[in-house]
Amino acid sequence: MTKELSTEFKYDLVDQSTADFLKQKEFNMREIVGKAYTELGRELKEAQEKLAGNNQYNGLFERWCNSIGLKKDLVYRLINRFKLIANCEDQKIIEDLPVS
Repeated sequence: MTKELSTEFKYDLVDQSTADFLKQKEFNMREIVGKAYTELGRELKEAQEKLAGNNQYNGLFERWCNSIGLKKDLVYRLINRFKLIANCEDQKIIEDLPVS
């Protein structure tokens, strides 16, 4: 999720105080989602590492992800996001970027 506020909701339908309140809630939720994406990436990376490097587990990571409803492309986007953030000084900026 980006920090851009929704352009679909017409904030002029409510008074300014309510609009400001709703905009802050949207902003807060976008931050929560950004952090959640990072944490999901961390968990997936740890699971991937646990199953890596041993031929007896070859291919099991992707099968496990699929079994819990996560598609391969999403899994690797989340892992890459986590790795990027873990190796970056500007973590806050990157956490605000959308997953897709």
